[in-house]
Amino acid sequence: MTFFRKALERKVMTVPGEFFDVNPGKYRRNPSPYKKWMRFSFGPPKENVEMGLDRLEELLGSRGKTPGVGGKRVVGKR
Repeated sequence: MTFFRKALERKVMTVPGEFFDVNPGKYRRNPSPYKKWMRFSFGPPKENVEMGLDRLEELLGSRGKTPGVGGKRVVGKR
């Protein structure tokens, strides 16, 4: 949830993957296997997607200063 909140501070809407985890009745006792996943929508206009990607790149670039956010940085071509 840290990444979700940090992205939201930068006005980028992401959806934690665990929100899409199907576990009716909470039968699985282990944590969601999607806890470290994030979902994005690429449906908005290209300019909005690029702006969001720029803001995420800024967020990931500050990962040394953001507890709970970081890891391998992968930035694709736009």
